[in-house]
Amino acid sequence: MAFDPIHYKTTTRQQWEDAAEAWHRWGPTLEAWLGEATERMLDAAGVANGSRVLDVAAGAGGQTLAAARRVGSTGHVLATDISPSILTYAAKAAAEAGLTNVETVEADGERLEDFAASSFDAVISRVGLIYFPDQQRALAGMRRLLRDGGRLAAIVFRPGRFWKCRRRRAGSPSPFCGDPVGRAPRRSPDSPAEESDPFPERSAPAVPEAMSRPVLRAASMKLATQ
Repeated sequence: MAFDPIHYKTTTRQQWEDAAEAWHRWGPTLEAWLGEATERMLDAAGVANGSRVLDVAAGAGGQTLAAARRVGSTGHVLATDISPSILTYAAKAAAEAGLTNVETVEADGERLEDFAASSFDAVISRVGLIYFPDQQRALAGMRRLLRDGGRLAAIVFRPGRFWKCRRRRAGSPSPFCGDPVGRAPRRSPDSPAEESDPFPERSAPAVPEAMSRPVLRAASMKLATQ
């Protein structure tokens, strides 16, 4: 069966809507797993005091809050996601943390035309690009939003790892299967035993690897990895 990007995007949105609460409960485990990589991502993007930051595919917003703490009261972080339900948790977490410099907006990461060009100092995305069928369009859109000298930084799985592990998920010893930054946790200590995986179940789309050189070249961007 041919890959249908419209159907894929529709079902992806619904699955993240359904998984929003579970993903939020996985927050502490995800931060323990991805915390160091998140700080590296923010360093690579040049996120600092006063920065205006766009967070694409922000999810429940762990990295949004990390960016907001860096930019301070004179900066601003706009968290976007295709799932409005999951963004409610990001907004709630920001409010509970006393961060008034965070805004959330429902937006498709491949369709960022509604945002003004050259309006951000940095664009970040944590484990989000793997869900984009048209990564060239997504990256080109992010590039358009960066001011001159601005940077894009993202956390992605190493080539082939994510979808390979999803195809063999049944019986896998680790729900994340891959490990981009450290040993991945098997299960959140606060989650029920039967809830071993916060990622919505997906079929692998026929799309290029996130942040691959051909994709970046097509979006007129250069690749630097850590």
